[in-house]
Amino acid sequence: MGGFGAGGQQPAWMLLQRKDVQDDLKLTDDQKTKLDAVKDSVTEMFQQRMGGGGGERPSREEMQKQITEMMKGIDEKVNAILTADQQKRLPQIAIQMAGNSAVMRPEVAKELGITEAQDTKIKALQQGMRKAQQSLFEKMRNGEIDREALQETMIGKVLTDAQKAKLKLMGGAPFTRSDDESN
Repeated sequence: MGGFGAGGQQPAWMLLQRKDVQDDLKLTDDQKTKLDAVKDSVTEMFQQRMGGGGGERPSREEMQKQITEMMKGIDEKVNAILTADQQKRLPQIAIQMAGNSAVMRPEVAKELGITEAQDTKIKALQQGMRKAQQSLFEKMRNGEIDREALQETMIGKVLTDAQKAKLKLMGGAPFTRSDDESN
């Protein structure tokens, strides 16, 4: 299912807290209850491991290693709750919600055959995006541009038409995103 995506993208399993995603996956009440318990345990794990128990804060590399281990365990717990069809659909929804920025996830980049030159350009765009992010999000808040236009103007220019088409296929059946950000 995938842990933290590159570029600050949230893990696919975090999308399970959204009502629109739950509806698309047709989660049962029992599954929702179990997923809430996983979310609660994740919060507790992060607080314990990253909150610092009064000792010295771990190095960046050690923290990344701990996060990777935690994400693997969380993925296993979530997969034990979801059906095989739901496990297949969730990454498709994550791709659709991420749009072109999904190529920053290593597994998506590999599947699309992103070249070294494209990877270099994407990383440069990522760095530029971080710098420009504040003003771009201000434009989104003001309604000057929407999320899809934002993604298309950035990463979409690096992808070939074949890669764009394959990314769309990887997204699966259309997902209807709710405008309600409180999901």
